[in-house]
Amino acid sequence: MSERLSPPKRKKSLRQLEEELIEDEGGAVYFEYITLVFVIGLIVSAALIAVGVPLVEGFRNMQVFSASPIP
Repeated sequence: MSERLSPPKRKKSLRQLEEELIEDEGGAVYFEYITLVFVIGLIVSAALIAVGVPLVEGFRNMQVFSASPIP
C-alpha cells in the first residue's frame, strides 16, 4: 500500500499571519495565568517577610533568654 503525500503547503502572506495572530486569544489567556501566578507569588512572599521577621526576632530573643546564666 502506498501512502499519499499531501501537496506542499503554500506559504502564508504576512497579512494572513497578522490576522491569525490578532484572532488568536490562547496566548492572551496563558499570559493572564502567568501574571496571576506571579502576583500571587509576590503577595505570598511579602506576607512571609512580614510574618517571618518578627518570628525570627522572637526566636533570637528566646535563644538569648534560654542561654542566659541567670535562672
